[in-house]
Amino acid sequence: MVRKISVIIAVVIIAGAFYVRSADASATGLNNIPTSDVVPEKTLALQSWANFGKDQLPTYYSGFKYGPLKGVEIGADGKVGTRKTGPATLQFKCQLPFFGHDSSFMPLVGVENISTNTDRAGKVNPYAVVTYDFTFARIHLGYNFQEDNDGGFGGLDKTITFFNRDLILRTDLKQTDNGDEVLGSVGFLHVLPWNFILESWVSFPSEDEKEETFTVKLNYVISF
Repeated sequence: MVRKISVIIAVVIIAGAFYVRSADASATGLNNIPTSDVVPEKTLALQSWANFGKDQLPTYYSGFKYGPLKGVEIGADGKVGTRKTGPATLQFKCQLPFFGHDSSFMPLVGVENISTNTDRAGKVNPYAVVTYDFTFARIHLGYNFQEDNDGGFGGLDKTITFFNRDLILRTDLKQTDNGDEVLGSVGFLHVLPWNFILESWVSFPSEDEKEETFTVKLNYVISF
């Protein structure tokens, strides 16, 4: 199924190159945590990324996010490549604007890691997160309710202009291993020409035996 998703993404990118309207940046998370952002309505974000690091062979992923309704996002992704593939996992998230007191405050609920193969993909992860837009930066705070691995998370991002395009600086921190460890990260998102968005970050696990992981991610955004 994961390979089928990759083929579909390639076909849509080629087709989208001939019919596409200008689209806003549609990355809807920070580096390792979700935010209250969602893909705009009738917008498709095709994604491909790789994780690599010291003494680590690269692991490749492919997926998509889509906004079927305003404030709602659905998506799927999974590992790809000849070395190792993984079961496709689904995700869903929905903004709760009726709980927000103004446009700068947005709560959201979601669920990720939905799969029929929980032995390989892991358990379903419901979560809740709120985003508040201060003048100096946006702050994100939330909690994962995954069975046997619940924990809090938080992060912030700041948008600046770089070569007349948005450059978003990002950092986040979340609890892992049933709250006994943490995973931190720093990175950026840069809006490129022709509806491409580049993301990259480095993750720092607190476990002594684990090394830093580098991630490079490319998004292609289509608005219908």
